[in-house]
Amino acid sequence: QLDSLIERLSRQGRLTPIEVRDLFQDVLSVLVTAGAGCGKTTIFGMKVPHDWATGELLEDVVLLFSLKLRDAHLWKAKSVVKLLGLDNLDLEAGEPQQIAAFIKDHPKQVMISCDGLDEGKVKKSSLLWAMLQRRSNTLPAEIRLLVTSRPCPIVTKLDKSCRFDRR
Repeated sequence: QLDSLIERLSRQGRLTPIEVRDLFQDVLSVLVTAGAGCGKTTIFGMKVPHDWATGELLEDVVLLFSLKLRDAHLWKAKSVVKLLGLDNLDLEAGEPQQIAAFIKDHPKQVMISCDGLDEGKVKKSSLLWAMLQRRSNTLPAEIRLLVTSRPCPIVTKLDKSCRFDRR
């Protein structure tokens, strides 16, 4: 029954099915919006990072950061090192800054997955909001960005200001 619905919506031009592996082909930013319980977190928040880590997906991505935005309102990040949690890893002195330098020098080899924008209460003055809008001075605009959310007003506002490559 789901297959026939997808086929009908595709014929009407209301739905364009795409394989996850083709999601970032020739695009840098993807916004996935759908209702609760349909698998956004499972597919894009867990399966995509897993498949990347095992070499099955996004082979040209060297670094993938998976951010759960549910607690984003608690973040007080003022730098890319803090935003991506590099300061919380068991790294030697100077390594977080080396990773930040790699991100700046090789942005097309970096992907940031932001799961649950609607749950995050992201402050519009935060570094995260600036990153999502591609207006951050600390993160290059060429970084691949994947955002998942339920439909809500903040997503509509972000979509208008960001102009995601694929929705």
